[in-house]
Amino acid sequence: VVGLIAAWVAERRSSTILGVGDLAKLTSVPNLAVVPRHAIGASRPDDVAMFRDPNSIEAEGYRVLRTALEFVTRSSDGDGPGPIVLITSPRPGEGKSSVAANLAAATAMAGRRVVLVDGDLRKPQVHRLFRVKNDVGLSSVLRGNATLGDAVQRLDVVDGFALLSAGPPPPDPAEQLANERLELTLHALAQAADLVLVDAPPLLAVTDPTVIVQHCDAVLMVATAGFSSRSEWVEAMPRLDVVSANVVGTVLLQPDDRVQATPTYRYAPSAAPSNWWVTERSHATERAHATERTDTDAVDEADGDAEVAADARETAAELAWDDDPTIPEERPESHAWVVDVPTD
Repeated sequence: VVGLIAAWVAERRSSTILGVGDLAKLTSVPNLAVVPRHAIGASRPDDVAMFRDPNSIEAEGYRVLRTALEFVTRSSDGDGPGPIVLITSPRPGEGKSSVAANLAAATAMAGRRVVLVDGDLRKPQVHRLFRVKNDVGLSSVLRGNATLGDAVQRLDVVDGFALLSAGPPPPDPAEQLANERLELTLHALAQAADLVLVDAPPLLAVTDPTVIVQHCDAVLMVATAGFSSRSEWVEAMPRLDVVSANVVGTVLLQPDDRVQATPTYRYAPSAAPSNWWVTERSHATERAHATERTDTDAVDEADGDAEVAADARETAAELAWDDDPTIPEERPESHAWVVDVPTD
C-alpha cells in the first residue's frame, strides 16, 4: 500500500507544475513573479491580501509582479492609453482572480489609476472579493442596458481604483463578448486609466478569453505550483497563439507555510466600497436608512430571524449605497477620470 501511495504521489508531482523551471519549459515567456500563497487545501481568507495585510510576504510578491508588469508593458508613448492586460489560466482554481484583484490593488496603492474589469460573465469572482454589488456591470453595458458611468464602481479604500464587475449573467456570454461594445468599453477605460486589468475565464473551459484578448494589449498567465497541470498548459498556450495574443509573462503562486490563514478582512465603514456617485450621507439619507432598518426589523421580527436582520443592517451601513445615482452633479471630481461609452 505504501508503495502504491508513493507511486501515486510521484506521478502527480511529475504531471503538475512545480516551479519556475517547469513554466520556462512550457512557455517561451519570462516568469514575472513568484507569489507565496496558502498551502493547497488550507483555509484561506476570501478577500484581497493587499488590503488585509499589506506588509505580508504575499503582498510583497504582488508588488514584485506590479513592477515587472510595468516594465514589460511600458509604452514608448508615455501619454498614450494605459495597457489592457488580460489575466487567465488554463483551468479554474489556479488563482487568476486573486492575482487580478491583488495586482490591481497593488497598482492603485502605488499611485496609478487602475480599472479592474471582471470579464468572467459565467462565474464572476471580483465583486465577491471586494464586497461590492453586481446588479449592474459589464454585461449591462454590453447589452445596452447601462452606460459605463452607471456600471463602474470606485473603491474608496485607495485612490485611483475603479472596478467594473461582471454584472448579471447573460444567457449567451460568448455572443455578448463578441459585441463591438466590448472594444469601445475597454478602450474608453484605457484612455482614462494607467492600467486596465481584465479577469478572464479559464482558457480550456470556454472560448470567452480568446474573444476578449483580441481587444487587449497583453496576456498574463497564472499557475499554482503543485496544482496546475503541465498537459493543460501545453494545450492552452496554442489557443492564444491562434489569436496572436501577446503573452508577456507568467505568475507562479507558490504554496508557502509562512502564509497563514487569518480572519476575513472587513472594510471599515469609512473605507467601504462605494457606488460611483456616492456622496457623504445627508440627514435625509440617514433618516431614509433608519426607516429601512425599522421596516426590516418589523419583517424579521415577524419571521423570528433577528440575527439575519442585524447582519443586513450592518452590511447596508458599511456599503452606504446611493440608491439613485442619476444626478451628474453628484459625481465627485475625483471620479471624473473614468469616461462614458455610448450605448447606441
